[in-house]
Amino acid sequence: MIIGLPEFFQTSGLSPEVRNYLLLFVEDRDKELLLHKDPGGLWEPDGKKGDWRNVTEHCLMVAARADMLGRFLNLPKDVQEGLDSAAMLHDFYKRREIEMMKNGTIAGGDGLVIAWTAGKESEKILRRAGFSELVISLVGCVGGFPQIILRMKEILDAPDLKPEDVAHLALHYIDGYTNGSSLAEPAVEEGDKIINDVDRRNKKNAERYSELAKQSPPEYKDHPFFGKMTLFEAQAAMSHLIEVRITEILHDNGGRSIKSQLHLPEYIDECIIEAAA
Repeated sequence: MIIGLPEFFQTSGLSPEVRNYLLLFVEDRDKELLLHKDPGGLWEPDGKKGDWRNVTEHCLMVAARADMLGRFLNLPKDVQEGLDSAAMLHDFYKRREIEMMKNGTIAGGDGLVIAWTAGKESEKILRRAGFSELVISLVGCVGGFPQIILRMKEILDAPDLKPEDVAHLALHYIDGYTNGSSLAEPAVEEGDKIINDVDRRNKKNAERYSELAKQSPPEYKDHPFFGKMTLFEAQAAMSHLIEVRITEILHDNGGRSIKSQLHLPEYIDECIIEAAA
């Protein structure tokens, strides 16, 4: 295990149950976590915010959820291992991506284009580090880029889903609702609808990136899926579609009884807590 990682767990914002669950398999994940340190720079002092370890915490939370959901979905061992690895890696380059976006937009560049370029750079790093093409593909399926949202739609529209397809949907979905490293809040009625952490996460992102929240992707304005939706509205809509499909698979595969698809985030966390007890 990486030197200092046990101490990191003890001082992190992860709940004790999630920490206990992660310790069941994190010992074999030095390769992934070392990339958080270098070249990710997530454990280096920042000067403004201290460091970026909260991003590592987020990746670990996503990894715990991905591991649990993957087991529910009866994924083959190699796909499950790829999913776990990708979950731990999916934001390892987040600090560099944000730094590139800030520097680029100050110079007049397009923030989305710069972030997409940073993602391609992280792919090269993963390939040089020896990660499989499955892991690299899974890492590239998270986030609210229009290209990624439409990729998820293509998977959902396919007549048959391969295990690798299900893994892509699972990781995109989990990252799309995971708010930092917090446990899921219950789904509740709000006005005339029920909301869950998918809606809360996308609302938070829309507030954080207010300019993007006002825009529809111009190059996709005529696409039937996007219509007049903003990126964050489209991401929430896609996450809810995936939520329905995954809940159906869980019911068909294992007969798991979930109150409704909107309660899936809290159900996954309840199972993690139970497994860690």
